[in-house]
Amino acid sequence: MKKSAVVFACSLLFFPLTRTDVLFSQPSVRCIALLTDLRGEVFVRAGREIDFKKAQWGTQLAIGDVVKTSVDGSASILLSDNNLISLGPGSSITISENPGVAQGKSKAIRGVNTKDAVDLSGLTLRSTSEGEVVALAGLRGWKPEISLVQVSPRNSGIRSTTPTFRWRGNVPADRFKVTVYDRQGRVWTADTKQTNLEYPKTEKPLTEGEKYFWQVEGIGRVESYKSPSMGFNVLSKNDLALVEDRERRLQRSFSDDSSATSYQLLIGTLYQRVGLLEEAVAQFEAIAERYPEAPAAHEVLGKLYSDLGFNDKSIAALQKALKLSQGK
Repeated sequence: MKKSAVVFACSLLFFPLTRTDVLFSQPSVRCIALLTDLRGEVFVRAGREIDFKKAQWGTQLAIGDVVKTSVDGSASILLSDNNLISLGPGSSITISENPGVAQGKSKAIRGVNTKDAVDLSGLTLRSTSEGEVVALAGLRGWKPEISLVQVSPRNSGIRSTTPTFRWRGNVPADRFKVTVYDRQGRVWTADTKQTNLEYPKTEKPLTEGEKYFWQVEGIGRVESYKSPSMGFNVLSKNDLALVEDRERRLQRSFSDDSSATSYQLLIGTLYQRVGLLEEAVAQFEAIAERYPEAPAAHEVLGKLYSDLGFNDKSIAALQKALKLSQGK
């Protein structure tokens, strides 16, 4: 193998459709590509297998795998060396260290490291064992009779120094009180009758690079109900500048098709890497909506929802991923 070859271990928790039918397995294959933007029928044959199997969004590819499209099919193949190959109708390609442009239309990706997206290791529940993850997927979320749940910002980085706070709940409240804290104590508090609150214009904006906490209290005629404290952090100026630079470069790479799921995957991975989890979720929710039968998309969402603390959503997404992987 050439030293310049871009290869790495992809012991992913979600299944590669070309190799196994069990979600959350960890096959010892070296993956260098990922299928995205599937249209029509697309098939994959694993290196040493005989038969082709229908591919889904997120199918991972190793050296020797063959991808082919039907007469009305097409697909994008995201490589770990920052290249994207577009495979048109009635075409096929064999994955190698250097697939080459002759087998498909290729373009270079700028602004991100595509191996992070191809690997997806930061976007799946790698910290748990197979048994634990499957058990989690089988659980039901606990829903208290009365609750206040902070929706945003929630366990995530944000860009704005004057964010809007949103929550939901079923508490019998006439008004809500929002309080924001930093590490030294209370920063400000404000009341509203709505379930959202724009940052008060009378208050000093938050500080870039700082960690904050917030709490909402529903105040009724008889009782009051408090949510737990929820943390978030404002990106520093340097981190924000870095993210915006990578966004611009990535957007230029996809100036011909900004709606491609290859773009959504890459920018969603970028957001996850820098801690903008809420923005990452929006990208992967769009992918899951476009490819509702793709287990990988729902598994990634399960991890991101878990990171945000939305346990019910996480469990539902993992259950759906597991069900799809088992063909139910």
